[in-house]
Parts: sequence; C-alpha cells; structure tokens
Amino acid sequence: MPTHSSRLARFASRMSDRSGSRARQHGRLSRPVIALIALTVLGASATAITYFVMRPQATMAAEAAPAPPPIPLFYPADPFTVTLNKADGERLLHVGLTFKLSEESARQRLDTYLPIVRSQLLMLLAEQSPDIVQTSDGKRRLADDIRKTVNTVFEGRNDKPPVESVLFNAFVVQ
Repeated sequence: MPTHSSRLARFASRMSDRSGSRARQHGRLSRPVIALIALTVLGASATAITYFVMRPQATMAAEAAPAPPPIPLFYPADPFTVTLNKADGERLLHVGLTFKLSEESARQRLDTYLPIVRSQLLMLLAEQSPDIVQTSDGKRRLADDIRKTVNTVFEGRNDKPPVESVLFNAFVVQ
C-alpha cells in the first residue's frame, strides 16, 4: 500500500506537470502579445520622430513660398479727343486710357485732382504728331509721357506717384 508520502509526491508531481503546461501555454500566448506591443511602440516612435523632424522643414517651406502678387488697381479715364495740327491739314486723335495705380489711396487722389490731370493730358495730346503716334514706338513713348504728366501733378505732396503705367483702351487717328 502506498504510503502517505508517496501519495504526496505523486500529487506534487501531477501539480507541477499542470503548472508547467500552463506556463508553456502562457509563454506561447505572451510572445505574440509582446511582439505586437513592441511593433506598436516602434511604429509610434517612428511616427513621432518623423513628425518632429519634418515639421520645421514644412514650416520653412510654407514661409519660403512667395506671396501672391497683389491684385492690380485700375482707374478708367474718360476718353480724350483732340485736334492734331499737321502741315497738310488737321487730324483727330481719339484716345481711351486706363491708369494702373500704385495703391488704393491713389484712386481718391486722382478723383480730387482730375480737372488738373485732364487739362494737362489734353495739352500733351494736342502737341503730338499724327505720324509719330501711329507707330508702336510712338505709342509707347506717349504712354510714358502720359504717366509722367499725371505723376507730375502730384509731385511735392509727399505721396507715392499714383500711376504705375498707362494702358490704351482706344487709339484712333483720323
């Protein structure tokens, strides 16, 4: 008959087998879980590093991007019709103008001084030779002279010249 100590030894042996198999089962489950946790930590750290390293470059790239050019401001003037004197007779010059302005406040300044500006431009246009203003170069020079004449009205007023350039809407010599 088995003794009490041998029974105890067999019971302990069975218990150790059971706990060993549980430990083995527990080891089989914990390895994938540990690998999954490790991959998650690695992925999160890689994402964080990429974010913090690339963020200043993206910010610098956004700051380095040029600002869009300002929207141009235009001031359409009423058309001008003047008589051009030539040795063989009189001819008419009909000119439609639009001024490209330097800033929004120039619109109000032009409105204020418009009678002076129109008078100066009528005198300038009446002095032109019909043969010269019909050429491309003559038109360019006339546009530049018109810009200078308009801006001369505003000299000495501590303001930026209002007109950047002159555009022709209509140009007829008869």
